[in-house]
Amino acid sequence: MTNQTGPLRVGLVGCGKMGLHHLAAIKKAPGAVVVGIADPLADRDDLEGLVPSEAVIVPDVEALIAQARPDVVHIVTPPHTHVPLARRLIDAGIHLYVEKPFAMTRADAEEVLAYAAERGVKVCAGHQNLFEQPAILAREQIGSLGRTVHIESFFSFRQVRRTITAADQAKDIMPHAVYPLVDQMRAGTRLQDAPIEVAGMDVRTSGDVYALLRLHDCTGVLIVTLSGRPIEQYQTIVGSNGVMRADYVTGTINKVLGSGTGPGILLTPFRHAWPMLKAAIANVFHVVLGHHGSYPGLTVLVKQFYASIRGRRRHR
Repeated sequence: MTNQTGPLRVGLVGCGKMGLHHLAAIKKAPGAVVVGIADPLADRDDLEGLVPSEAVIVPDVEALIAQARPDVVHIVTPPHTHVPLARRLIDAGIHLYVEKPFAMTRADAEEVLAYAAERGVKVCAGHQNLFEQPAILAREQIGSLGRTVHIESFFSFRQVRRTITAADQAKDIMPHAVYPLVDQMRAGTRLQDAPIEVAGMDVRTSGDVYALLRLHDCTGVLIVTLSGRPIEQYQTIVGSNGVMRADYVTGTINKVLGSGTGPGILLTPFRHAWPMLKAAIANVFHVVLGHHGSYPGLTVLVKQFYASIRGRRRHR
């Protein structure tokens, strides 16, 4: 049972690089305190300033449950461990934030969600990009583009560890390219429940994935590459009345409306370039001045999830 009067007691399973980002986001959430970390390799010296001195550091989830008594736990471990960890924490009545990919199969994901609902446990998937400014603004403004014709979701990345294969790295990052594309296709068509057809797919051992999706008369193009450079992440949304680019590197959107026919077509590159230049300059100042961290959407999502647990608002 969640403590409704005192601070929300938060635990973390897995304290690698992404786990540190989670701790930074948790620290910014009002009314929450980290009470324990489960990771056999965790070093308290590396966590200075991110966790209270009284937080326990234990080797596994069983010790975390017993010693820390958390209300909510963030699972930030390799993908194949997510489902068994989730089942154990749901057994204990503990709310969950599960990093992407949420599960390795649809059946496993559905099983976890059904069991959580049965036990009255809230579950949040780590789809933090949906809570970053580019995704929020794209969702809000997609209607101004007219009928959504097609959307390209592009993510170029590199392998961060030599201990995993290119295919595993692609599986790890691909959700960040998929879920904004799905969200925008549904927002553009206003078809929230209709099935999305996978019309074609090319998956390579190099970690490059190409897919063609359809939702009614809207086409989605997915490109995830470990080979392409520079490292970028964006969606380009093309409508019958203009185009919009949601860029997660600059943290902004760039929108150009109108048909662009006749002599005015010569001005189209400038209409793209000037807003992009302004956005890039503004983003540099934000980063230099420390206005947001590496994952601003993570902080927003964590705060909203905790508020949902508290019952103050409905989690999106």
